[in-house]
Amino acid sequence: MTTSHESPPSGVPEPNSGSNQRRILLVALGTVIAAVIAVVVVVSTGGSGEPKFITLVQVQPVRIAGEPLPTPEAGAADNSLGRSVPRIDGKTFGSRSIAIKPGKPTLVVAINRADPDVQAEVEALVQWHHADLTPEELIVITLVTGPDRDSAADPVSSWLVREEWPFPVLVDDAASSAAGALGLLATPAFLIVGTDGIVRFRALGALPIDRLVLELKNQLGL
Repeated sequence: MTTSHESPPSGVPEPNSGSNQRRILLVALGTVIAAVIAVVVVVSTGGSGEPKFITLVQVQPVRIAGEPLPTPEAGAADNSLGRSVPRIDGKTFGSRSIAIKPGKPTLVVAINRADPDVQAEVEALVQWHHADLTPEELIVITLVTGPDRDSAADPVSSWLVREEWPFPVLVDDAASSAAGALGLLATPAFLIVGTDGIVRFRALGALPIDRLVLELKNQLGL
């Protein structure tokens, strides 16, 4: 999968523009303010300039435009298929703007570290990406959502850095509004959206990587 060009990889500092810049992560425990953990990251400028300090925020505001997708019904066909995905504007951990919107074939991967199934999915997707199997045309956006994202002991952004997660993150708000707007009631979850903004596939729960690859081919031709 190709990394989105709207934001740098999740959980890492927002890079400056030179290709030879070094990024050094120094994660310090933040203070809890309104149930949000702020992780301070120091970025080396690679030159004579002063280091740049970036605050990584584990819960961010989101703005939703359009009708929310219906939630899945047990035993029934997915009632989100063929519907327009609502536009979701949000922020990365580093507070850069990022959006789920029409225009390019998109895969949304919803994760929450508190869910035990997520670890295996994260590892599989990282291996897939590092094997250069990501379709060039595909935009991949990670939705970090659900409870317990602001653990002072080990916030989600730090975990994703350790996992070498390569995809940009849209951080959900405290009420998980973005996940709710997409009808993603559990994690892991996957949403495939066409260039026209129409939902082509949605799955809640663990999804083998070969099934995901098949759906990307069947639904998007990738």
